[in-house]
Amino acid sequence: MSSSRTLSPLRPPPARTRPPRHVSRCRPPFLPERNPTLTTPYEIPARARAARGAWAEHLAEAVLVACGYATLDRRYRIPGGEIDLVVRRGAELVFVEVKARAADGAGEPECFLAEGQRRRVRRAALAWLAAHPQSGGPRLRFDVVAIVHHGPDGGVDIRHLPGAF
Repeated sequence: MSSSRTLSPLRPPPARTRPPRHVSRCRPPFLPERNPTLTTPYEIPARARAARGAWAEHLAEAVLVACGYATLDRRYRIPGGEIDLVVRRGAELVFVEVKARAADGAGEPECFLAEGQRRRVRRAALAWLAAHPQSGGPRLRFDVVAIVHHGPDGGVDIRHLPGAF
């Protein structure tokens, strides 16, 4: 008895034959090796939210660098605000918020960016610009990088949403 299956014309094609249109086409060819112990968020203890966040931010940074952005700052913090990444491409300065979720049906990561958090990111961006006056350009943008991980063997979807808020 053979274990191969044939698809009938009425059966839908296998899931994820190609990435959705909104998934970033600029993907790094490898997972960066800055910290080889952080290969997937599932290998990190559940209580270590900061380590999972660092993994997601590191992956988002690698994708943005592969798309031609230059990293200016990471995890910039002030009292009452934080910016995950500050990047530049050409004359455009971009403040990036990284949101990561497991693919458990709880919703898309970008949907969990509340107005209060947007306000805190804007406040931190103003503080960053005040601390780095030479870096400010005529064009500022706030982006979101949404990361959905599909379990230890399921892969990762990365969406870059320019001008998200």
